[in-house]
Amino acid sequence: MRPAGRTSGWNPGAAKPNNPPRDRAALSSFIGDVLLAGSPLGEIAGPGPDAYVDNVHHRDYYTVDAHRHDFGIDIRAFVDTALALAVRDGGTPADILVVSDDVAWCRANLHDLVARVAPVTYGAEGQPLADLAAVVHARRVILPNSTFSYWAGFIGDHLARDREVYVPWLFSRGMDGGRSEGQVSPAWTIVDLPGGWPVPDADS
Repeated sequence: MRPAGRTSGWNPGAAKPNNPPRDRAALSSFIGDVLLAGSPLGEIAGPGPDAYVDNVHHRDYYTVDAHRHDFGIDIRAFVDTALALAVRDGGTPADILVVSDDVAWCRANLHDLVARVAPVTYGAEGQPLADLAAVVHARRVILPNSTFSYWAGFIGDHLARDREVYVPWLFSRGMDGGRSEGQVSPAWTIVDLPGGWPVPDADS
């Protein structure tokens, strides 16, 4: 998808060429033979089949200035847009589980957006394995532009094929002209924003 608008602070001339397509068979083998071999993920219960998982990456993307300029997005705008698309495509979820590296920020800044769609619960702070399991086992999920989240999405797709996954158009302003397309599964829905992808303020 094309960006809806230019990104402030982005130098298109410095962007790298598109990544080559992934070898999906090799990726599947790596997940099954290496990542899941002896993994505790299978023993951790996931959300219910009618739940939606919203995975939010916040801390270093916004507290480290270089990361904010490279990866930072308007999280509220993305979550609001992605949820609207998800409800349009798959109906209203029974509930929403928010998992994040900054649960307190999500409670303060996203609760009004997600609570108007369905009842909301929050994952425990500082539990990355539980967060990983929630994303892996969710049938419907919103992911941020984070490699942790992308890997959770790939593992989840390896275990179940009937998933709905939404990701932002932006991955990194320093790669592929900003596009996430070369980093994510072609089965996922890439979400663009009407206002484009400007660098967010430092207090976002």
